Amino acid sequence: MNFVFFSTILWDSADGAHLPPQIAQELARRGHRITYIETRPSDERDTRGLPINVLALTDLGLSETLTQHARYGLAIGPLQQVAENLDRVLGTLEQPGEPRVAVWFAPFDPFARLLPTLQARGYALFYYPVDDFEAMIRLGYYKHNARAEDYVASRALAIFTISGSVAAKMNRFGKRVHLIPAGINLDEFRTALDANSLPPNLLRGERTLGFWGWISNNTFDAEMVAHIARTRPSWSINLLGMEDPNSQQPLQAQRLKVFQNVRFHDEIPHHRLREYGRCFDACLIPAPDNEFSRGRTPIKVYEYLALHKPVICTHMPQLTGMPYVQVASKPEEFLLEIETALRTPVDAQVVDAYLAAQTWQSRVDCFLKVVNPLVEQQDFSAPAPRENANESLVAESFAADNPGLNWYLTTLETELARYK
Repeated sequence: MNFVFFSTILWDSADGAHLPPQIAQELARRGHRITYIETRPSDERDTRGLPINVLALTDLGLSETLTQHARYGLAIGPLQQVAENLDRVLGTLEQPGEPRVAVWFAPFDPFARLLPTLQARGYALFYYPVDDFEAMIRLGYYKHNARAEDYVASRALAIFTISGSVAAKMNRFGKRVHLIPAGINLDEFRTALDANSLPPNLLRGERTLGFWGWISNNTFDAEMVAHIARTRPSWSINLLGMEDPNSQQPLQAQRLKVFQNVRFHDEIPHHRLREYGRCFDACLIPAPDNEFSRGRTPIKVYEYLALHKPVICTHMPQLTGMPYVQVASKPEEFLLEIETALRTPVDAQVVDAYLAAQTWQSRVDCFLKVVNPLVEQQDFSAPAPRENANESLVAESFAADNPGLNWYLTTLETELARYK
């Protein structure tokens, strides 16, 4: 099959560990061809020799300025030229009679407005939201758009989701909704390491705790971590991840820098995370108490488990039931669950048996089990149209009334202040 993926997650983000690139790679290993369309060009486009073509909106003719505006949820005008360029690219890739599938992983305005181009070329359409975008929009992530989500989801043959709470929301579209969460690349976390080598700058304590991921007010509960740092000063807490540079409010995690037993490591290359993780006694997911947290299935929970480490998270009841994963809702409970986990040896065989069913290979098996029958019902025998494919292009931006302008101006002022 010929797949087209529309993803706001860059191809090289976290070394390609996220769901859209991983699904793309696994499909390509099985002989399918992938066109992966991202918002802006990745720094690295290593496709490992697989039949994957990575393109950015700028490669299709959208200016860098308008691409940036779209990422802040601002209206950017018609996309006729971008759609025509995409139409030409697809025309060079498709084979006569070949099944064609397009998947949208986020409700991003320009991506949604390119849907008619794929529809005109006879693609089977699917929606696979990789987060609770409804909750994200309410938190101020304005590059995602509720009108765009309604537009794509209502035209999809089926919808995939990564959590039960998102699946419940998607039921409103009256389509079959299939739960396929994120997965794990076990090979990356099982390669042998030098037992004598330690990662640089690691903070060791009586007990060594660790976290990796994006650090922002909406994804990281600084108060939970502060409680641990304050009540257990002999323990160390290592935080691996980039701090949100675009926060419109003071970053709450900054308060943790006053603790001598907390160390920030900035962003660590994904392939090196296991070097740090093997030194942790327990791994943390301090998620805030919000709707977005309750709609996630973070990849890091599988990665922590792949290192045979206990996991303690907050405000994520959807993770309950995973082996050696405990969920807390209050700082005191968080501490209690950590202490319990530290006293409880991890049974590697139990964890390995669980993770064997959580690989990207198994996720793609589930994905194709849904896609294949629906695609078989489509008629791809007629040649895809190559002229006038964009007559039905949505010219009006879904983001016309988006409040992202204030976010954009605030960020712009912050950037300009650096040069004063």
